[in-house]
Amino acid sequence: MLNRICRPSHALQRTAASRSCSNRRVSWPPSVPPMPDARKMFPIARIKNREVRNFAKRAQAFLLSHSWCKKIEKGYLAWAIGRVVGIFFFRLQPTRRGVDRRLWVVVGDLPPAYLVCDDAETWQEALAAYTDEMSRWVRAVRCRRSVKDLIPMNAPPTRKYAKMLDDRLRFIRNRFLSVSSSELPDPGIQPTRRQKQRRAADA
Repeated sequence: MLNRICRPSHALQRTAASRSCSNRRVSWPPSVPPMPDARKMFPIARIKNREVRNFAKRAQAFLLSHSWCKKIEKGYLAWAIGRVVGIFFFRLQPTRRGVDRRLWVVVGDLPPAYLVCDDAETWQEALAAYTDEMSRWVRAVRCRRSVKDLIPMNAPPTRKYAKMLDDRLRFIRNRFLSVSSSELPDPGIQPTRRQKQRRAADA
């Protein structure tokens, strides 16, 4: 799952080997995974909640800190709870070929991470993939295994930090991923008038 959902920056570039179809049966036309629908999200420039706006700034800075990200073309808030977690969707201009132009970014009271959209069409799927990859890191640290090929982290691989991260991941799973959409807490972010009009037109 790591290579398709959340990959280290040096692995974002798709190699010729990964595109090779030798010795494999390939369907035609090739199937294209569904992409996140930005029409259901909020443009980050219109976020008014201060805490969520700070999340958006952190998410943008995190992406731009990588050498493969030349600039961010568009950014959207998919869902957020202030002081806890924010899930953002970005369209970016890469510095080289083979880099995904659309990425999820998760920030908050958690280590930031980017995730490709291949197997994550919705913010819930992106957040679930995030918790899965972070949990792999936690298990590796607790078992004293190498974390070199796991999700990149901005924290030392210590058992103390693994315990703190595991507690946060459990909270996210229980509060945001193990409940129905109607049971999710209200993020307190209202759609703009234009977004309301678009949704009414699409209905």
